[in-house]
Parts: sequence; structure tokens; C-alpha cells
Amino acid sequence: MKVISNSCKAVSSPLLIRNTALFLIGCCFLFCAADGQVIFKDNFNRANSGSVGNGWITTESVFLRENALHFQLDDGEFRPRASRTFPTWEGGAFKVSFRLNWLRKDEGTWCFYMQLGNSSKMAKSLVYERDLAKGVGVNLAWGGRDLVGGEEPGSFGYFKDGNFHKLLSVNDAKRDDTVVENPVVMLEIDLDAGIYALNFNGKTYPGIPLENKGPIDTIRFVTTGCSKTGFLKSSIDELLVLEEKKSIIAKTDGETIKPAVPDPFKVEKQSTHPRMQTSGELAGVDTKTFKEHLAPLLERHCVGCHGPDKQKARLRFDGVRGFQISDRHLWTKIYEQLSHGEMPPEDEPQLRSSDKAKLLAWIVKEQGVLGASSTRRLDRREFGSALRDVTGLNVDFSGFL
Repeated sequence: MKVISNSCKAVSSPLLIRNTALFLIGCCFLFCAADGQVIFKDNFNRANSGSVGNGWITTESVFLRENALHFQLDDGEFRPRASRTFPTWEGGAFKVSFRLNWLRKDEGTWCFYMQLGNSSKMAKSLVYERDLAKGVGVNLAWGGRDLVGGEEPGSFGYFKDGNFHKLLSVNDAKRDDTVVENPVVMLEIDLDAGIYALNFNGKTYPGIPLENKGPIDTIRFVTTGCSKTGFLKSSIDELLVLEEKKSIIAKTDGETIKPAVPDPFKVEKQSTHPRMQTSGELAGVDTKTFKEHLAPLLERHCVGCHGPDKQKARLRFDGVRGFQISDRHLWTKIYEQLSHGEMPPEDEPQLRSSDKAKLLAWIVKEQGVLGASSTRRLDRREFGSALRDVTGLNVDFSGFL
């Protein structure tokens, strides 16, 4: 105590500030516990280790580092991830809180899922995006671009019935006004009503619908498309699951914001101008081919279903400006869908064979320039599609991989 009072430098020490913040968060948890029984908690205050322990199930590189649950990112699909079960909650209400210590550097397309669900119904193996919603009640997400409905990087919100609903922007290092130090996510889940409330940085977002109704006994964190160089921070800390007795979020002095509800009678004015952005500087090696041939193709065949008005499969193409490294996942999806004949849909005008071949060849050329170190590994579905292209056989190879 004497050192602190006589040394301003000690007070400003980053380590001391961090420990003070953790102490205050810990005090908050203690006060919460006074209002309800603790169902599960983990502050991860254990020695650095490649194994998380304490009942956690992890995939790929999730480990303990600096008293936190750290995700070693590798640009994978649905990995790394971590999950933990707790006593089943079948009705009534309960609270969950954790510290979201993530900070985007320059990643473009990614998603970090924060989920609560029923372990007996949640998918054990994640192969397709639709698997992420199976058995899940609370389905929060933080990400960017096509993995969150085409929203800007740093968008935080929730998924419901395959659609992403943005609530706020947070922790994008490129925008100082979004950065929150030691942000704490607080949730109040009402299983009987089928809704939950989110409190983030003093603002409350009530009335969010559960993805699926039913018992909850598992918390799961899933990363997809997160590169190791795209983030400055990537960890979770101070996790608490608490029985609900008195509403903490409802008593907050912060601002209350209701989730946006679309007006079914509102008619949006449709733009008659080209929506593909080809003016100004374009990214990639062969920008001429993209501007003169490929952008008009995407505008004509794709943007109607994947543009500003609607984003089927949570994909949006109108903001693509050539071949940017941050959009590499989007181009992988485009290649896969085109080569497998899944896009455009059968009831829509089809690309001419020459146009399709030109688009596929351009994607391959641009991806080749990036090199293996800048592209992610193909999942089983994508690898199976590539094998079909090479062999010419209409066989589902993914079942053999």
C-alpha cells in the first residue's frame, strides 16, 4: 500500500490496472452470487497450459494463457472452439456473464460465436453453417462481412433462423470509438418466455428471441475464419453462470435499446444504379477482368439475392472490390457454389459456360498469387467439391474424408 501511495508510476502500471479491473469484476460476481446460487464459474486463474482442464472440451488450439481461455487462431472453419457443460436448466431464468477480451486488427470476414444450448441436441461435429444452430438457445456472434450478413467488421449481434441481427459495433482497432477495455457480456435468459436480454458496456438489449427453446446445459465458443494475424486479442475470461433471483440488467442505469423489428409495410426504394463497387482502386492482380467482365456478371446473376436488399445464406457480394485478402473466404464460397452447380439457383437465369469458366479461372489465378500461407485449409465439403471438379465424377467425396 505504501508503494502505491508514493508512486504514480505504480498506479499506472498496465499489470496493476489489469489486476484492479479483474478485482472489480470479481467483486461484481460476488455481489451477483449474493442474489442467486452459482451454477458454474471459471476464472481460468491457473498456470499456463496446453490443456484447459476443469471439464472443458476443446478442438484445435485452445489453452490457458495469462489466466484466460486463449484461442490460438489458424484461419480454420468452426475451429478452434471450446465448450463446457453445467447442471441442466429446464425452466425459469438464469444469468451468464463473461469477459470478451477480443480485439480486431484487420480481419475482414470472420465470426466468433458465443452460444448456450442443449448438449443432447447440439451438433457434435460442425460441417455446415446450419449445424451451428442445432440445439442452441442463445446464439450471439461477433464478426464481419459475409459471415454476419454482410455487416461491417466488428459487428456484434445475434442469429435467429439463419439471419444475423446487428446490435452494435465493438472492438475494432481501426475505429477507436468502438474499442472497449475489458468488456463484460452479461445475459439474462428466461426459458419460460423464450427470450433473453443482453447487457454490454452499460447498454441493455432486451427481448431477444432464443434460437431454439428448451433446456440449456452447455456454453460453447466457436471461431470461424479467424486468422492468426487478424486479431490483437482473442481470449475469454471470468465466466459465471448464476441462478436468477433478482434482475441485475433490469436495474442498470445504462441505456435500454430494443432489437430492431422490421416494418412489414415499409417499402424500400430500390436503386437503379449498378451495385457492384468498381470505381476507384480495386484489389488483386487482374483487376481489368474483374471490372470489365466479372463485376457485371455478379451484378446480373448474384447481387439480387446477395446484396443490400437481402443476403441469402448470409452472403453479400455488392461490396466486393476485386480480390482482397480479407474476402478470400467469400471467393472460396463463390468458387465452390459455381463449380458444384448450386449457384445461380435452377429457377434463375444461368451463366454461359464461357462466363462461368472465366470466373472460375480468375478466382484460381488470384488465390494462387496469395500462396498457401495466406489461404485457409479447405473443409471436407470444399475438398470434396474440388475432387469432383478434378475427377469429373458426380460423387459425394466428403463422406470418405
